[in-house]
Amino acid sequence: MHANPLIHLRYHLSSGVDHSSDIYCPRKVRGDCRVEEIIAALRISTPFLLAALGELIIERSGVLNLGIEGVMTLGAFSAFITAYFTGNPLLGFLVSCAIGAAIGLLTHILLVDLGTNQHVTGLGITLLLTSLSYFLYRTIFSAPTAQPMVRGGNPATITALAFFLYAIAYLVQRTKIGLILKACGDNAKALDRMGHDPFLVRKVALVLGNLLIGLGGSFLSIAQYNSFLFNIVGGRGWISLALVSMGGWNPLRTLVFGLTFGFLEMLQIRAQIWFNQLLFLYPLFLMIPYVATILLLCLTHRSSRSPRELLRPYKRE
Repeated sequence: MHANPLIHLRYHLSSGVDHSSDIYCPRKVRGDCRVEEIIAALRISTPFLLAALGELIIERSGVLNLGIEGVMTLGAFSAFITAYFTGNPLLGFLVSCAIGAAIGLLTHILLVDLGTNQHVTGLGITLLLTSLSYFLYRTIFSAPTAQPMVRGGNPATITALAFFLYAIAYLVQRTKIGLILKACGDNAKALDRMGHDPFLVRKVALVLGNLLIGLGGSFLSIAQYNSFLFNIVGGRGWISLALVSMGGWNPLRTLVFGLTFGFLEMLQIRAQIWFNQLLFLYPLFLMIPYVATILLLCLTHRSSRSPRELLRPYKRE
């Protein structure tokens, strides 16, 4: 156990791995603990924010990307392997971005060029990439004596980058580029008649969106856990899908809901500390963020309007 309670609390809140009952916050450092909780909430929110922004860009173009969970998993794996063998976390982040972009190109070929079913194809991509990541990990580390670890990257930098990207997305949505992206998801035929290629718009959206999703996955393995774990993504991709819907395909609202989910995730970890003697409540604490997500979806679905041509492959006449 860490001797310094603040360091111990930081590890507990940011990684979500250590759930021992002796984590505490003395009165003399309680103010500092509040700061630690805010930092932890921001850190927990970061992979959600990156993945949700990537998915928002893709869905704005009229494509539903259900491969998000698989892309995050492969992004986490590729970043970890790169950082492990090179000792360079930054290179790991870059490789995960490149992998995500490549998957975006593959997804474009399947969903846009070939017009395959977006639900089935997306789920297939998730199953393929997730299984591939675990298979490669087991192949490389067949019988490790200890959990392979890497030197972690700077989470604050990636978190700041996420906020910066949301600021750009908010500003760009009313520019010509943002309006073209919105038109592609609402009326691709009209956009085509105006001289803009919907196929190209969706290709760029899929590449850029999956790049951000891959980066979100790499944050987990390099900046949060410093390792690659089985089920490391743990449904974060599906939650990011829900965040886009709750946010009404709006960057600012999606950011707010992403931060809210990060706070709830931090809160359930803190609840385990506050009520550490009541072990039977542990599963209930784990449910807090997900139950809240379902409730928020129910409350916001009427005010959210999805892109009109979402799930509709575009075909030139």
